[in-house]
Amino acid sequence: IYYSPTYYGNYTLIDSNLAINNTNYIHSKGQISSGYYKIKTRSTNSCHFIGFSDFSNIISLNILGLNHKSIEDDFVLYSNNPNPAYHNTTLRFYAKESSNVNIIVSDINGRIVKQKTIRSVQGNNSYNLSIENLSAGVYYITLYYKEQRRFNKLMVK
Repeated sequence: IYYSPTYYGNYTLIDSNLAINNTNYIHSKGQISSGYYKIKTRSTNSCHFIGFSDFSNIISLNILGLNHKSIEDDFVLYSNNPNPAYHNTTLRFYAKESSNVNIIVSDINGRIVKQKTIRSVQGNNSYNLSIENLSAGVYYITLYYKEQRRFNKLMVK
């Protein structure tokens, strides 16, 4: 990942050893800033370096009102997949420490239709949520970790 405060500026390498999963990337090396970012990938086969790709398109990032807590988040909820879903959806989240995580599924009227408490591990977590008994419609999945709350929208077909 390369960064520049201006579109045509000099881009500086800010992170070279990372894996981007889907579209999520957590920048862990210092403060992130509004500005412009681009990616260059490195190709390997087994253990041999092949070469670098061209740079990606430039991505503009504006950060509004972030505080220190949100930059070094203890709890991150990623997009559930699949969404829309039929029988189940996978919840993926990051927890800084092992702890109980309360999962609440509510309908668009705020009624709780499903709830479950699971134990997270430190780091990345995944939980397969069964939605077989839910009618087609829009639902909200809320995860509670310690004193933090994160939510995603879920569409059931």
